[in-house]
Amino acid sequence: MKVAPRPVLPGLRVHDGIVVTALRSNGFVLLTVLVVVMLASMLSVSLMFSLRADVTAQVAGEQQEQAWSAAMSGVSRAIAVAQSSMRGVPLTAENPGAFQHQFVAPDGDDRWYFTVYSASDSIGAEVRFGLTDEAGKFPLKYTDPAWLAILPGLDETLARALAPAGSAYTAASTTNPGTASPLPPTGSPTNSPAEPALETGAVVPSSTNRPATLASSSTPDYPDTLEEVFVRAGVGLQLLYGEDANHNLRLDPNEDDGDTESPSDDRNGLLDPGLQQFLSTVSYDPNVDSEGRPRINLNDPKADLSALGLPAATTDYLAALRRAGRNLAHPVELLDAETSLPDAAGKVAPLKSAIGRDQLPAILDRCTTTDSQRLEGLININSAPRAVLAAIPALGETGADAIVAARPGLGADERRTPAWLLQRGLVTADQFKQLAPHFTTRSFQFSFHSLGYSVPSGRYRVLDAVIDVAPRPARILALRDLTRLGFPMPIELLQNAGP
Repeated sequence: MKVAPRPVLPGLRVHDGIVVTALRSNGFVLLTVLVVVMLASMLSVSLMFSLRADVTAQVAGEQQEQAWSAAMSGVSRAIAVAQSSMRGVPLTAENPGAFQHQFVAPDGDDRWYFTVYSASDSIGAEVRFGLTDEAGKFPLKYTDPAWLAILPGLDETLARALAPAGSAYTAASTTNPGTASPLPPTGSPTNSPAEPALETGAVVPSSTNRPATLASSSTPDYPDTLEEVFVRAGVGLQLLYGEDANHNLRLDPNEDDGDTESPSDDRNGLLDPGLQQFLSTVSYDPNVDSEGRPRINLNDPKADLSALGLPAATTDYLAALRRAGRNLAHPVELLDAETSLPDAAGKVAPLKSAIGRDQLPAILDRCTTTDSQRLEGLININSAPRAVLAAIPALGETGADAIVAARPGLGADERRTPAWLLQRGLVTADQFKQLAPHFTTRSFQFSFHSLGYSVPSGRYRVLDAVIDVAPRPARILALRDLTRLGFPMPIELLQNAGP
């Protein structure tokens, strides 16, 4: 009798009458499928993470670009304000209406702003919302180290170390150390062109106390940044920056705790910003008058002096100087000048310049004694800090105090030339003749910090900038990114912009 086979469940088979499993091959397939699914899942997760990382990086990049754009909006505002001062609009040291918490653009829930600020001139005050006048500082390349040595923190050895190699100052220090060398002709022509091309890419290595710098270099043998000067001279950067370790221009707790935390400080409750407040490497003065017209060279025999409206005695005096082959070093030499010179017939006769205190402002504004398009080494007498003025031997502490006290009461016409020093009786005629070749009353180069930031997210960028508004278009001479040193001040200080 033939017995019908018993049904076998799926996954089982009969071998020699014994039911055995048949799942081995199917289980391998299942395991393979599971591994493939797992790998695919991992790949998907990886791709999703990569895409999310790309999106995050893109968003972060856009945010950095927004912060950069906001900060650069502050730089553009600074250029515009500085240029307006050349058109007769007074440039005030404190200008919150133009520089404090200025709205740029909305961005979803955020609003972007910029603030332009500089170190405060008032003892114990926070930062001020304005620009720093580079012409109010000592032009390092053109200043006698004997003057610099009077500044806080410097002595004659350090001052001479900061003088450019090959100058009259370094030569004097090697031939006769310890003696002050004579001043070079201030405002004389230089080897650099009137408008040197901007060369970028000089990056100062970053360190805890030295942010990366993008700077110009108008003369290859002398750096344009103070940091490069100090490093080359082997002078410590703390002397340059003082107690301001994070370069935010305001006193922080670690900058007023003695030697507990870096930097070392005097714990007197006041920020010492170092020598950066007194020194510059970028200032110069275009050789044009207050209306922007090229000045007339009194030493040029082809110069048309008729446009100056000079007295006949003055033109005769200048003509006699030319016949005698004598050149003026500076227009101030015409002040109360009297000498014996040959006339047109060759007869020697006493002559007077006919230029007194009343005629002096027009002479200083309209005239020059060089064909150079830019005058180097001048100090803005209208804006120089007291410490700079006090370091000038002909002025000293008493003269500096008198100048600082008189400046707020000056009229617009007085501020055009340094003649007000003499006309207000702050110096004698002889002193003025000594001082005038080193002074100007104008500024075209400015430094400042520009902070771009968003509210309420708090994204930000901090730039340290130097601009030159003398050429057209204006130039950005240097930019430093200070962002990595932290947000520079409480947001409440920025937002307290008044009604």
